[in-house]
Amino acid sequence: GDIAYNITFEYRSRYSPGANPGDMNDPSFARYHYKLPAQTWTIYNVDSSMTSADTNSLIIDFAPDSLAYTDESGGVVELHCWLAAEPNVLTESVSFDVYTDDPTEGVVMFPSSIKFNHDNWNISQSVYVQGQYDTLVDGDTYYDVSFKFKPEPNADAQNDPLFKTAHWTYPIQKFELLNIDTQQTVDNRDNGIVIEFASDSRDYTTESGGIVELNVYLEQEPNVLVDEVAFDVFTSDASEGVVKYPTSVTFTHQNWAIPQPVYIEGQLDSIDDGDIAYNITFEYRSRYSPGANPGDMNDPSFARYHYKLPAQTWTIYNVDSSMTSADTNSLIIDFAPDSLAYTDESGGVVELHCWLAAEPNVLTESVSFDVYTDDPTEGVVMFPSSIKFNHDNWNISQSVYVQGQYDTLVDGDTYYDVSFKFKPEPNADA
Repeated sequence: GDIAYNITFEYRSRYSPGANPGDMNDPSFARYHYKLPAQTWTIYNVDSSMTSADTNSLIIDFAPDSLAYTDESGGVVELHCWLAAEPNVLTESVSFDVYTDDPTEGVVMFPSSIKFNHDNWNISQSVYVQGQYDTLVDGDTYYDVSFKFKPEPNADAQNDPLFKTAHWTYPIQKFELLNIDTQQTVDNRDNGIVIEFASDSRDYTTESGGIVELNVYLEQEPNVLVDEVAFDVFTSDASEGVVKYPTSVTFTHQNWAIPQPVYIEGQLDSIDDGDIAYNITFEYRSRYSPGANPGDMNDPSFARYHYKLPAQTWTIYNVDSSMTSADTNSLIIDFAPDSLAYTDESGGVVELHCWLAAEPNVLTESVSFDVYTDDPTEGVVMFPSSIKFNHDNWNISQSVYVQGQYDTLVDGDTYYDVSFKFKPEPNADA
């Protein structure tokens, strides 16, 4: 219950124990003002309804949006800590060192200490604890996060002597956490990035420029202590396939589970070398990667716990065209079924049919060609002077009309070429 106790003010005279015989003090004060040798003042100490075994002034709890456990894949718990009462008026602050009793199961990522003063004592401070991976299938394991009262190194700061003696029944307060076992070893655990072919993509490139679309995403959200996780993307053999775009992918807390497309384009070579496999590599970009900003943390736990190799690869085959660069082109040109196979000097006209052997690259809207002859004295393109194919009409033949020209020379039958020159789009966005 509530207990009364007295504060005593006792007059010290020359005859008090330990007094200097030369100290007179004020004999008249004792004679005329003090009717008792000591005066008391009564104060009540209100009972807390708790014993020294179940009270402590540091409060520790899980953050509202935190997991209640760590795991061996690097899962993080956020603890909120604050004081139950303001520090003693005689001190400036109260500090605690924070650590775990088993760093093989969990470690304090930051901070390693917390400090409360008269302004922030009732404002929660965060402590982040991360589960650690081991190679043992050892089941879910408990460990303690310890908060050890830390005397201030500066003697003037005093810390709060009453905090330890009056509020702290033990020198260390502990908060128990559970580290969930992954039941996987280093050899069989999955990497944190998932790579798949897009649902509407082919699973190979071709030497005619065929495109593969890969979809990539993360198995789980990045560590709460970082903003993003990034990977550089490159090919192992640029003579077979190249990364069109993007050359890097970045995942955040918002988009980590949303597939991001990466486009790979097959390349033509001059060798009939059959179908060739090559790798697309997704290399984890850390603060130590070449060219990285030293201030970029990326997700250290991702590399440590999800990535058993510094780079993950995806194999694609580049299908050989069985043709060399000298005799292949994606534009097919032929005579129309009812056309002459030649022009003549009387103005005879040839109708050519033109179409593409394959749909245009998914990264472009259209493919255009300028059409002209190499000898307008023998034949000219009447119309059109250019043709254009898109994703809707690429396999539909377009007509080109070429007319023979008259000259005054008796020069015999003469060959000339009708040229179809690839025409870059003037709009860069196209």
